[in-house]
Amino acid sequence: MHRNCEQCKRGTPSTFEGIGNPRSDVLVIEEQPFNISKLSRELVRAGFSMDEVYMTSVVKCRSKKKISDKQIKLCKEFLMVENSTPKLIILMGSVACKAFLERTGGVNKFRGYVIPSNKFNCNIVTTFSLDQSQVHYLEPVFRRDLKIARKVLDQRFIESDIRTDNNVILSHDDVIDFLKMIKEEKKPFALDWETKGLKPYNKGNHIISCGISTDKYNSYTFLVEKDDLSKSSIQEALKELLESDCKKMFFNYKFEKLWAKERLSIDIQNNVYDVMYMSYILDSRRGVHSLDHQAFVRLGLGKLKEVDKYKKDMVQCPIDLLHKYNGLDAKLTFALYQMLETLMDENDWKVYFMMLDGAEATLKSEMKGALIDIDILNKNKKKVQREKQEANLILSRLDEVTKFQKIENKTINLNSTQQVSKVMFDILKLNGAKKTVTGAKSIDAEVLERFGDVPFCNHLLRYRKASKLLSTYLEGFEDHIYDDGLLHTNYNLTFTETGRLSSDSPNLQNFPKRDNPFVREMFTVPPDHVLMSFDYKGAEVCCMAMESKDRELIRQVNAHYDMHQFWADRLSQVLTKKINRFDAKNGFVFPSFYGAGFKSIARNLGVHESGVEQSQDELFRMYPFIKRWQKRLKLFYNKNHYVQSLLGRKRYAPLDYNQMINTPIQSLASDFCLLSMIKASREGYKIPLIIHDDITLYVHESEILKTYKRIKKIMTQWDFDFLNVNMEIECSIGRNWFKQKPLELKRKPKKCQEFA
Repeated sequence: MHRNCEQCKRGTPSTFEGIGNPRSDVLVIEEQPFNISKLSRELVRAGFSMDEVYMTSVVKCRSKKKISDKQIKLCKEFLMVENSTPKLIILMGSVACKAFLERTGGVNKFRGYVIPSNKFNCNIVTTFSLDQSQVHYLEPVFRRDLKIARKVLDQRFIESDIRTDNNVILSHDDVIDFLKMIKEEKKPFALDWETKGLKPYNKGNHIISCGISTDKYNSYTFLVEKDDLSKSSIQEALKELLESDCKKMFFNYKFEKLWAKERLSIDIQNNVYDVMYMSYILDSRRGVHSLDHQAFVRLGLGKLKEVDKYKKDMVQCPIDLLHKYNGLDAKLTFALYQMLETLMDENDWKVYFMMLDGAEATLKSEMKGALIDIDILNKNKKKVQREKQEANLILSRLDEVTKFQKIENKTINLNSTQQVSKVMFDILKLNGAKKTVTGAKSIDAEVLERFGDVPFCNHLLRYRKASKLLSTYLEGFEDHIYDDGLLHTNYNLTFTETGRLSSDSPNLQNFPKRDNPFVREMFTVPPDHVLMSFDYKGAEVCCMAMESKDRELIRQVNAHYDMHQFWADRLSQVLTKKINRFDAKNGFVFPSFYGAGFKSIARNLGVHESGVEQSQDELFRMYPFIKRWQKRLKLFYNKNHYVQSLLGRKRYAPLDYNQMINTPIQSLASDFCLLSMIKASREGYKIPLIIHDDITLYVHESEILKTYKRIKKIMTQWDFDFLNVNMEIECSIGRNWFKQKPLELKRKPKKCQEFA
C-alpha cells in the first residue's frame, strides 16, 4: 500500500491510473474511478474518437464518502498530467475543478465557459461528473457540454496577451493632460477606483487612486486624493471626462459612481457600460460575476492575490503594488467588455439598459439612506436578550440537562448539534425525528415544533429564535450605521438568478414581517413624514395571466375574483379536511402553476394524493392555457437551453422543471417592481427601502393622497402589448416600518378623499 493511501483511508486502495495515452489530444479528468464504458459512449456520442482521449480521475479509489481537500492533495501526485500536452482538457465534477483549477465554488461556477489555460497552452471545458449526469434534468446539459467541448477541440488556443505592467502618472499636470487627451480624442476607456473603505460615508474614507485603460494592453494610474491640492487640480478634468460622451466601462458602475458623487461631486453619465451587468445578463448564475472570476473563466487570468491581505485597508498596500493592481483591474474590465459586447443580442441590450436605470435608482436610494432610531434598537435588543436569558435559565434547570451535564462533566452548549441530540434522543428517548442528508437525526425547527409539548424542545425553540433575532437583526446593527447617522445598504441587481432585488450590509430583504416583526420598529421617518409601502396585489397571478394568456384566469383577475378562497373551499370539500386560504394559495395553487406534481403537493399539505390529483385535474380544466403554456415553455427550453420572460430576461440551463416554469413569472413580477421604482425615483420620490417587490417611500403628511394616486398610476399603467389584466396595488402606511397599517381611503360628501 502506498504511504499516501495509508494517510487517506478513503476506500480500498486502487491502482487506477487512467485509460489511454497520457499524451493524447484530449485529457478527461473525473472526480473518482468511473464507469469506463459509459463515459466512453458519452464521449463518442459527442463526436470524440477514443484514440484521441486519455481518461483519469482525481482520487484513485471509489467511495460514497465526500472527497476531502486532504484526499485531493494526497492523490494529486498520481494524476500524471504534468508532462501532458493536450489540446483540450475536460474537467468533470466539482472535485476535478477544485483540484485542477485550484479554485473553489463547484462545477456549476465554471461550466459553460471555455477557460484558457496558459499552463497547458490549451482550453479547458468543465461539466458535471458522470454520477451527476444521471440526474434527469442535468443529463441533456452534460451531453450538450461534451458536444461544445468537441467543437472547442477544433479551435485554436489563444493565449491571453494582457500583462500586469502599468504606467504611473506622477505629475498633476500630466494627469490633467492625459484626461483631456482621452476626452478630446473621444477614446473609449475603462475606469477603476481604489478606495479606503467600501463606502464613502465615514470620516477618513477617500479615493486613493484611479486606474484608466484605453485598450486591453495599456493602463495608467494616478493618486486622486493624496492631498487637497492633488484632489482639486484633477477634479475638474475628471468631471469633464466622466460627464462626457466618451464610452465608459466599469465593473460595478454603482461603486464608481457612488465614490465619484460623494468624494468628487461628479455625476458619471452618458454612454456607460457596466461589464458586471453584461456578464449577469449573459448568464445569471450566482457567484460568477466578480471581476476576478470573469477574468479567470474568460481570459485565463486572475487578479493579483498578494493584494488580498490589504483589502480591509488599501492605504496599507505598498504603493507600487497598488498601482499595478489598479491598472490591471482597468485592463481586465476593458478586455472583458470587448469580449462580452459581441455576445449580447438585441433583447440582452434591452435588459441591460433597464438594469442600468435600476442601478441609478437603487444608488439614489442607497445614498439617501434610511433613518434608524437607536433608542428603539437598544430597547428591542434588551427585550430579546431577556427572552434568550430566560429560556437559557429554564433549560439549565431541566432534569434532562442536569443529567447530561453530570454524565459529560461539562456545561451544555445549546448551540451544539451533538450535545442537543444526546439530550433529545439518548436521555429523553424521543423517536420519529427526520434524518439529515448525512443520516443523523435532525434537530431543526420543524423537529422541535413537532416535539413542542416536551419542555426541553419548547424552550430550546424559544432560545434559538431569540438567538437568531439578536444575531441577525439586532446585535451589531449599529456597525451598519455610518457617521452621517444613516443606514446605507447595498442593493444588488446581479445576485438572484430570476432578477429579483437583494441587499447586503445589511440584508434588509429578510427582516421578519409575520413572526417577530417588532425588529422593524427601528426604521423610522423624518419629522412630519410617514412611511408608505407599495406592493403589487397578486403580482404573480397577474404575470401568469400575461405569460399563459389563459382566458379564465384573465377574467377572474379582472373581476377581482378570489381564486385562492375558491380553491380553499374546493380542497376542503374534496379532501374532507379544512384547508385555509393561505395553504390553498401557497400549498396548492402556486405549486400547481409552477409545475409541482400532485404527489409532492399532497406530501407538503399532509393529505391523501387522490384528492389532490382530482383537484389538480379540476384546476387545469379551469385554466387549460396554463398547462399548454407549461408544455410550450418546456419545448422552448429543450431547444434553446434557456427560458425567457416577456421583458426579455433569460435564465440558462441547467434548470429543473419548477425553476423552468417559475423563472419567467418571478422575473416579470420583479421587473414590474424595478420599472416602477425607476419611474418613482426619477420623479424625485425618496425611497429608503426596497424589499423584494415592495417600494417604501418617505412621504410628507400633506402629500399622502397625492403620492398614493401618483404611485398607483406609475405601478399600474403600462404600455406593453402583453398586458391583459388590470394590475392593482396595496399600500401600507405608518410612522415606522413596524406600525404600518393598510391605507384606507374614505370618501367625503364633496368627493374629497383623505387618509383615514
